[in-house]
Amino acid sequence: VWSWHVDAICEHLQAVTEGKINYLIINIPPGLAKSMLVASLWPAWYWTKDPSIQGLYASYDKMLATRDANRSRELIKSPWYQERFCQGWNIKDDVDGKTMYQTTAQGVRQIMSPGSGGTGFRGNLVVYDDPLRADDAHSATKRDGVIRWKTETMMNRQNDMANAKEVIIMQRLHDNDMSGYLLRAGGYQHLCLPMEFEPQRRCRTYTNDGALFWEDPRQTEGELLFPAKFPQPVVDKLKGPQGLGAYAYAGQYQQRPTPAGGGVFKREWFSNRFIEPPEMEEVSIFVDAGFKKTDDSDFVAVQVWGRAKNRAYFLDTDWRRMGFHETLASIRKMKERWPQVGGIFIEAAANGDAIIETLKMEFPGVVPLSKQGGKEIRIHASTKYYEAGDVYFPEYGRWVNAFIDEACAFNKGIRDDAIDCASHALSRLLMSSGLAWLEKMSRW
Repeated sequence: VWSWHVDAICEHLQAVTEGKINYLIINIPPGLAKSMLVASLWPAWYWTKDPSIQGLYASYDKMLATRDANRSRELIKSPWYQERFCQGWNIKDDVDGKTMYQTTAQGVRQIMSPGSGGTGFRGNLVVYDDPLRADDAHSATKRDGVIRWKTETMMNRQNDMANAKEVIIMQRLHDNDMSGYLLRAGGYQHLCLPMEFEPQRRCRTYTNDGALFWEDPRQTEGELLFPAKFPQPVVDKLKGPQGLGAYAYAGQYQQRPTPAGGGVFKREWFSNRFIEPPEMEEVSIFVDAGFKKTDDSDFVAVQVWGRAKNRAYFLDTDWRRMGFHETLASIRKMKERWPQVGGIFIEAAANGDAIIETLKMEFPGVVPLSKQGGKEIRIHASTKYYEAGDVYFPEYGRWVNAFIDEACAFNKGIRDDAIDCASHALSRLLMSSGLAWLEKMSRW
C-alpha cells in the first residue's frame, strides 16, 4: 500500500545518490517498509544508474542484513530487471555470496554488523539500518559500543572521504542512541517522521547547499503518518499499557525518546493500594545484596512480594545499608514474619553468592538470580506492569513513598537498588505466571 512517506524516503535516497545530500538520518516508526526501501530496493535502483557503486550495509543483526541483501540480489537477477537494466554489467559469478556480491562494473554489496569488524572493507556509501537492537536500547554498554563502532571502526571506511555518503535509518530508542549522538554532533540532514504529527516539530530537510529540500506535508496536530496500516485504534493500543506503553511509544513511534533521567516511571502508576492483601497464590523473598556496609555503600533491598490473580503485591521490605551478617539476619526475619514464603531469590552479585550458599543450608527454595541483561534493561522492562496497574502497595507502609520517590527519580537519582530488586520480582511473578498459563492452555 503506497503512502506519501514512501515518496519522502525515496526522494531523500535519490538525493543521496545524486550528491545533493551526503549525510542523512531517517527516523521512522517500525513496520513502514524502511528496510525494504533502503536496504533492498534502493541498491537495485542505484545500480541502474551506476553499477560501480560500492555499498557497505550494517544492521544490529547480520541475519537481517543478509535477508535484505538476498532480496536485492533476487530482484537484480529477475528476468524483469535483467531485461531492462543489466546493459553491459551483471553480478560476477565468482563473487556472489550471501554477505557479499560484486558487479562486473566493480560495484559491491557488503554486509556487516556492530562487533563484526569493518576494517578491510571500503565503499562509496555506508548504510546503517537499525544499528541498535530495541532490547539493548537501555543498556549504556550496548549503546556506547554501537556508537564507538560507528565513530572509530567505520569512520574511515569511505573510498573518497571528501565525497562520502552515509545513510542511517532507525527508530529512536533512547536519547543517546546512534541517532541522538550524531544529531547532537551535527552535520546530518534529519528526515524525522513521527506517527502522529506535532506541528512544533515539523520536519524540514535541506540540500548540501542549504536550499529547502522537503517538509512534512501534514497540517493537523495528531494527523497520522500511515492511517491505512496504523489507524487511530491501533495507535491508541500501541500507546497504552497493553501495547508498548507511553515511554517506548514516544521513542519508537514519535521519534522523541524521553531522556532516561526523566519520566520513566509516572507517579500516577503507583496509586493502587491495599489495606489487607488478598489470599496469595505465592509469596517470595527477593534480595538485591551489597558488598559491605560503609557510609557510602549501596543500600541492600530485601523485599517480600506476593501474587494473586496475575497481580503483584509488594508486602514488606527491609531497605538500608547492611553488611553480610545483617543481610542474612534480615532475610531470616522476613522468612519468620512471612511463613508462607516459598522461594528466596537472591541476585548473584556482590556478596549474593555467599548469602546464597549460607541460606541453602537453612531453607529450601533458595534460587540465584542472574544479572544477565543489565540493570537498566530489567528496570525499563518492568515499567509496563506499573503502567498497567498490575502492582499494588500497602496503604500504610512507611517505606512506600520512599520507594515511589526512587522509582520516579530512576536514572537520575542516587539509588536504584529497590526498583532493581522489584524488577526481578515482577519478572518472576508476573511474567512467569503468564508463561505458566500459556503452558497450561497449550496442554489443554
